[in-house]
Amino acid sequence: MLYKSYTHGDACASSGYAGQQAGQWDYYYCDTVYPASWDGPGDYDLYVHYV
Repeated sequence: MLYKSYTHGDACASSGYAGQQAGQWDYYYCDTVYPASWDGPGDYDLYVHYV
């Protein structure tokens, strides 16, 4: 299920990993809707699967 959207891929990955380590969900996936570039942020959706 879609949990949250981020503007940077590293923020998506670190949030997903932190939630997994804390036991909030058992796995996660960061989907790149469009990548960040030199002139602006991107769009990264964090999908999670709850235990």
